[in-house]
Amino acid sequence: MLNFNCVNILKREGVFALPFKLFVVFIIILSLCSCTSKTYTPEIKSEFEARANVNFDGFTYSCKIIKTENSVTVQVLDTNASGLSMKYDGNILTLKTNEFEDSFTNEKTLPSNPAVALYEALFSLENAEVRVNKSGYLFTGKVRAGEFELLLSRANDIKTISFSSAKLQFSFTY
Repeated sequence: MLNFNCVNILKREGVFALPFKLFVVFIIILSLCSCTSKTYTPEIKSEFEARANVNFDGFTYSCKIIKTENSVTVQVLDTNASGLSMKYDGNILTLKTNEFEDSFTNEKTLPSNPAVALYEALFSLENAEVRVNKSGYLFTGKVRAGEFELLLSRANDIKTISFSSAKLQFSFTY
């Protein structure tokens, strides 16, 4: 009579008993290990510098973006606004040129200010929804400037950030 259950297989004796038992244990372990899957969570560097082209309601300029662990600075590189630096740390917006410097609290800043909108998007990504697409990873979320989309390359470089309701878009170049 042929009785095929695990207890009888493991009680088996003879020349091939030990290799057979090891094989059965190996198959069981292998089947348990093959059930795991790896997931990749894209990350944006905590600090970076990059150049970007900004389109703000039809006005286009080039800038340098500097992100630190607690602030974002947008430095305008061309147009009549060349030399303007906008730095935001989540509470204070500082506008600076060679001729003046002034700071504003949140109550006196527009959410669509490029430094403010960029800061809020970059520092809220852990709450954003992420999808994989052919170009990389698409983050979608909402900040005071409205809904945003951030496209991150597979190399973890930001490609674009757009705020449709604020008519603000950053196209990054590296």
